[in-house]
Parts: sequence; structure tokens; C-alpha cells
Amino acid sequence: MTINEKIKNRRLELGLSLEDVAQKLGVAKSTVYRYETEEIKNMGADKIAALARVLQLSPGYLMGWEGKDSNLYYHFKSMTEDLDLSEDDIDFLVTMAQKIARKKGEGGGDAGA
Repeated sequence: MTINEKIKNRRLELGLSLEDVAQKLGVAKSTVYRYETEEIKNMGADKIAALARVLQLSPGYLMGWEGKDSNLYYHFKSMTEDLDLSEDDIDFLVTMAQKIARKKGEGGGDAGA
């Protein structure tokens, strides 16, 4: 998946409009549209980091340098900023979430049942 596809797909997954993303980035709506259509091919590092934050993705995943697992880590990290968790704590949460998902995928049923 290309960076522009990742941007558009994730924006839609989060239910954000072009205007929502543009406002959070401090750019014009047309700029976000141009990111999604690959009219803008060279984004600055500051825009990539900000866009990743808005889309709750890791910058590395957005750029294609990391796999999807990095997103899970980044998502947990951004969700738990107020909890003052260590990197080890976040790694533990990611590992547990992956184990639960695998267990459910193997027909392990609901963890809460």
C-alpha cells in the first residue's frame, strides 16, 4: 500500500474529513487532498510526524519503513500518554493485545466470557 493510500484509508477509518485533518495539521484542505492523491510526493519530516499523529499511525509505518505492528505500539503509546507508562509497559500491552488476538483467531472465544 502506498503512503497516499495509507493516508486516505486511515482518515476514512477514523471518520475524519479532509477538513478535519487539515485543521489539525494547520494546512489547507487541498493540501491533504494532494497528499492522498500523491500530487505532493515530498512531505517534510515535520508534516509526516504531524500527519502520523493525527492518523494515529507510526511515522515509520506511514512511510513504509516499518510493518503494521509498529502501528499497534504507536497507538498504545498515544492512547496512554496521560498514564506515564514506560516503553516496557507499552511493549507489554502490545504483546498482550497480540496474544489475545491470536487466541481469538484460533477459536479461543471471548477473553471476558
